[in-house]
Amino acid sequence: MPGESSIHPTRIFAVVVLYGQRPSASVTVATLARALRETAAVDCHGLIYDNSPSGEPAINELPENFRYHAAARNRGLLGAYEAALEGARADGCEWLLTLDQDTALPADFFSAIQPGLCAAKDDSHIAVIVPHLAEGEQLLSPAYVRIGRLKPLPMHFSGVPRREARAFNSAALLRVAALDAIGGFHPCFWLDHLDSWLHHQFYVQGWRMFVLDSVHLEHHFSLLNYRERVSLPHLRNFLMAESAYVDLYGRWWEHAAYTAQLGVRLINQMRRREAREVLQATRAALRRRFTMNRVKRLERWRAEAGCGAER
Repeated sequence: MPGESSIHPTRIFAVVVLYGQRPSASVTVATLARALRETAAVDCHGLIYDNSPSGEPAINELPENFRYHAAARNRGLLGAYEAALEGARADGCEWLLTLDQDTALPADFFSAIQPGLCAAKDDSHIAVIVPHLAEGEQLLSPAYVRIGRLKPLPMHFSGVPRREARAFNSAALLRVAALDAIGGFHPCFWLDHLDSWLHHQFYVQGWRMFVLDSVHLEHHFSLLNYRERVSLPHLRNFLMAESAYVDLYGRWWEHAAYTAQLGVRLINQMRRREAREVLQATRAALRRRFTMNRVKRLERWRAEAGCGAER
């Protein structure tokens, strides 16, 4: 593209996580390939990581300089991100780009992220560069962490938030050195709330986020539509991980606030006449808050997550 330099381009390792979808059907894979053809500003290659039981794709389904990996078992985001981080280290990439399977990237994506990359060159404490994400008119990410809830940043915010903020994984750029500094990814947050844990760790260890006003993406947040987007196992895992995150990093009054919020969520689900299975899952999560102490809840979460981490 005019004005872009191919001298010492930024090296990025990208990972696209698929489930139940061939690369050729993924809007992310298609728009990523298009964006790569439109830029010389970055040196981007990476991994298409498939968590579903499927065969090898045709080679022409993959973007140039990308390889395909079919996971032996579904380890959610964790398996994909760990493999990508290993690949980024091996290839000497400074940044890891995390993508889900239905994120439509604009053709100028790699040009649009340049303000964040430039800011990160000037400030070595910037660990993550994120876009604005919304579903329709509803702003989703990034969001300030407030008492008991999240508040999305204004639509046109750009730069480094002054207080703790959290962002979704979709189209986030993670500095490899920062990931190494915090010890990589948490083995128990294998799917849900991995992003919550990640941004909290960055913040408490002195790393910072840069928000791009130049990139606004449409994102379909599954928990806004239980009936069409969330399987029952996923909902149960989300509730276990959500409770564990509060138990690990919340203060005593945040534990109480979360339990109250869970009760309000159940009432709202009943008013919306959600499926019986959804109500049962939420009731079970609420019951655990009353009948198990913090230690027992965390033990059960670790057992169901299949990890023994004490982090």
